[in-house]
Amino acid sequence: YPSKPKAYLTGAFQIADALRKEIIVHYGNHGVMPNTKDIKIIHNYIEDEYNIYHLSNINIENGAITLTLNHPIFEPGKSQITFRPAYQKDRHAGTTVLWLCGYKPPPEYAFVNTKNNTTINKDFLTANCKGY
Repeated sequence: YPSKPKAYLTGAFQIADALRKEIIVHYGNHGVMPNTKDIKIIHNYIEDEYNIYHLSNINIENGAITLTLNHPIFEPGKSQITFRPAYQKDRHAGTTVLWLCGYKPPPEYAFVNTKNNTTINKDFLTANCKGY
């Protein structure tokens, strides 16, 4: 039943939002997108005593966030959703970062240089993350 899995994804979206903010701060301070080791708050979401976020792993690679879900409604430990940074093709226009969720492709005026590791069934995702 699609609505229930979407409810469990709410926590993943909240975590991704918090991590995106940390990633942008890191990018602003260092001029490069971070990796997992660069973002110190990750352990707060994995080592939560009650595992309210239902995550088994958080990986950040060149700014892209991949969350591995650990809830029986998904395929535990194998269901992932990725949030990828996309950049404007015209760098002279500034350093605007757009965030792509799941299977969503970048718009024509932007490019992505990270891999999408999303494996969650599209039926469980919001319209913005389905890629069509």
